[in-house]
Amino acid sequence: ETALMLFAKRGDLERIKNLVNKKADIDLKAPSGRTAVHFAIMAGKLEVLKYLCECKAKINVKDNKGFEPLGLAIAFGHYLMVDYLINQGARVDVMVDGSNYLFIAVDNGDIAIFNRLLASNLDYRAKNKAGKDIKSYAREKGRKDFLRILTTLNL
Repeated sequence: ETALMLFAKRGDLERIKNLVNKKADIDLKAPSGRTAVHFAIMAGKLEVLKYLCECKAKINVKDNKGFEPLGLAIAFGHYLMVDYLINQGARVDVMVDGSNYLFIAVDNGDIAIFNRLLASNLDYRAKNKAGKDIKSYAREKGRKDFLRILTTLNL
C-alpha cells in the first residue's frame, strides 16, 4: 500500500492533499486491486472520498474481489457514501459474486441503501447466480420490511 492509501484509511486529509499536490497517483492499485478510494470507503472517510473524487479519482474500478467503490460502500453500510457515489456517476448495475447490489443491501438488512438503489433505477428484475429475483431472495431471507417495499412498488 502507498502512503496515500494509508492516509485515506486514517482520514488524514491534509497529508492526502500534500501528496496530491506532489502529483501522487490517486488511482494506483494495491496488490488487492484497491485504490485510495476503496480504502477511504472501507474506513468510512466521507470527506476523503469527496476530495479524491474532486481530484478526478476513478470510482468505477474493481478490486481483486470484484468490488467497485460503490459496492464496498453498500457492503459497509455507508449510506452517505452510497448516495454520494451514485450522484457522482458510479455504476449501479454491477454484479458481485453473481448478485447485484440490491442483494447485498438485503443481506445487510439496510433499507435506506436498498431504497436509494431502487431510486437509482437499478434493475430490480435482475436475478442472482442461483436464479432468484430480489423478491424471492428477500422472502427466503425473512426480510419482511423489504418485501413490503417491493410489494408497494408492485414488484
